[in-house]
Amino acid sequence: MTRESVVDFHVINENKDIETLGEYTRDTMMELLDDGEIGFTSGLNEKDFPKQISVDDIDCFAKMKYIPHEDGGPITMYFAKIGISGFLFDPWGLFSEGTQAKDAKHLGKNAWNFRKITQECFKNYLTFLGNRNKAYFNLAEREIRSNAS
Repeated sequence: MTRESVVDFHVINENKDIETLGEYTRDTMMELLDDGEIGFTSGLNEKDFPKQISVDDIDCFAKMKYIPHEDGGPITMYFAKIGISGFLFDPWGLFSEGTQAKDAKHLGKNAWNFRKITQECFKNYLTFLGNRNKAYFNLAEREIRSNAS
């Protein structure tokens, strides 16, 4: 196979919408949202996209929130369940499995809370929740540590 045929075969789509996350685009998200939020849990649905879940459910590990903006377009915010130690929740992890509703007894509050994260971190975390590939979990945690202030 020549180099020209390889280059012609593989084309990178530079016009791809950056706000697309699986089957969820801004337009479809606005139709799906009840109160501006949508939650995600571990696993994939029948279309191989992240499973949706109520944001109030105990097994909601990540969520997206759309806030209307005065310019017309919504602002997208991303959240993930992060522990008091600053690490992401791992539903299959050694020390975090089954503790999503646990209280931190010495602090008097939940051990896992939603914190705002970047879009790149959110995509990596959702990929991890879908396929259990620990590399994406590590990328998401690295993104959190690099953006910590």
